[in-house]
Amino acid sequence: MTIEQAVETELKGSSELAAKIDDRAYYGKAPAGTQPPYVVHHEVSNPAVPQLPFYRPRWQFSCWAKRLDEAREIARIVRDLFIRYRGIMGGAGGVAVRQGAYIDSIPYQDPKAGWWNAPVELYLIHREGS
Repeated sequence: MTIEQAVETELKGSSELAAKIDDRAYYGKAPAGTQPPYVVHHEVSNPAVPQLPFYRPRWQFSCWAKRLDEAREIARIVRDLFIRYRGIMGGAGGVAVRQGAYIDSIPYQDPKAGWWNAPVELYLIHREGS
């Protein structure tokens, strides 16, 4: 399993997140015409940790909603799923995650659509090929 698949499994396996966005969690971009609330996630970078068998990808989870309070609540759920995560992510055959580390979340409003995004950025330090 890849780290991308493990992240997707965690997002889709959260009943708390599903209560807010149903199954609308997408890698890369949302399909055209998707209405909020939804989450789009992707890696921003994936540097190796020198002299260690770990990678430290920086992830962004864009938490879209029509209201700011709703976007922030979705962001809180996403942050809580991954912050301080340690263990096998994605279930059996998953990825050995050493640490989930929160970086930042600064909400903004899309000027065209009027929707709110509360993006969550974090590191998921993991072993390659695990």
